[in-house]
Amino acid sequence: MAKTGRGGARKPHRKSRNGCSQCRQARIKCDEQAPRCNHCVRRSLQCDFENESTRSRTLAPPWVRRQHVFDLPAPETPEYSSSAVTCPQRYTSVTNPEYPRLVVMVYEPSANSLDFEEARIFHHFVAETSKTFMSSDIPDAFWNFEIPRLALQNGYLLNAVLAISALHKSHLEHSNNLLPLDVNKSIAWHHKSVEAFAHMVANITPENCVPAFAMAAISALYSCGLAQLLSSLQEREHIEQLINIILAMHRAMHLFQPFAPFLKTQGVLLPGQTNARPLQDIAAVLADTAARLSACELMSQVDVSDRVVYEEAIAAFRDSDVSERLTKLPPQFLDLLRDKAPMAILILAAFSISEEQEAKTTPWYLSLWRFKFQEYFIEFLGSIWTRYIGEDEDAGGSSLTHISAAAEVTINEGPRTEAQSKQSFVESNGVVI
Repeated sequence: MAKTGRGGARKPHRKSRNGCSQCRQARIKCDEQAPRCNHCVRRSLQCDFENESTRSRTLAPPWVRRQHVFDLPAPETPEYSSSAVTCPQRYTSVTNPEYPRLVVMVYEPSANSLDFEEARIFHHFVAETSKTFMSSDIPDAFWNFEIPRLALQNGYLLNAVLAISALHKSHLEHSNNLLPLDVNKSIAWHHKSVEAFAHMVANITPENCVPAFAMAAISALYSCGLAQLLSSLQEREHIEQLINIILAMHRAMHLFQPFAPFLKTQGVLLPGQTNARPLQDIAAVLADTAARLSACELMSQVDVSDRVVYEEAIAAFRDSDVSERLTKLPPQFLDLLRDKAPMAILILAAFSISEEQEAKTTPWYLSLWRFKFQEYFIEFLGSIWTRYIGEDEDAGGSSLTHISAAAEVTINEGPRTEAQSKQSFVESNGVVI
């Protein structure tokens, strides 16, 4: 252990080599705050962190620095002249120059501030929960390294991490007698995170957009996961939950679009930037689902103006990768979803169930919805659902025909075009177009 000049033990620490040149020349510790560190602000010096390429090289996480450095275009939001200043009791003051008098105090936690229960839940997120969110669009290390690191710097994100980790533990231990207690603790953490985030959402900057994006993503996943554990929710309430989450994700997509270049430095790609995954493996199933929905839409009593919207939405679901869909769906379709139009709900859920059946596995935060959707269709949509699944009402219609049944026909008879699938479905239901 290193000794001080007086013979006392010096607290072990990890030395950072990312400080600005002004601080290195002055032989002082740099706080590495962007766009200017505190030393440069106090001395009115030009700081290295004012240069965006320097920021991306020195402040980006290790797995990004090892790959390449992005040349960032000029941000679409105003430059922020004041840096984050550390205040007493580890609070950070963030000032928006558009609203000079608006100051948001954001609590900065640390690993040492976690109690035993919080540390246990935090470890579960790093070791287990984070793995359930990994996808090809975002580097694995973003979930199990970068988000935990950012959570220890942003109180709202820490509470969000604790909330969804506790919820995941409740899902895994659903037979535990302490389940209601664990869920209540999870909800309490979630409320704290949302309340704190609401105060700073209007002050998102290039410097804090990554933890803000992580908060928005975790909040959406949390809302999905919580709905799976609340058995008291009725089918209609599950549908409302899903619609609200989709609309919130659509708003978040537009909120973070100006910060896409900065998120990209962390390996996070927003819709429109991703390399869409090929749909060939499930193209036949998606085409058959689209044909069934188009035929059902023709048989349903909907406004003429809405028919065009529904056809555009069906085409977007059929042809777009999951990560791209929110950018492809017409805004009018989202309005119809908000109004809970039966045909809009049917389109959303039919494609969701088709893809979920082909994926073979269902994430824990979506595990209950497939069954709740089918129950909702039977109870509330009536004939529109019966037409879609092609039940034989004369035979009693007691059993549901799975949406993926058409895939078996494709395998046995060979591929069919969408027009052939649509015509086959219409003829089987005795409908003449």
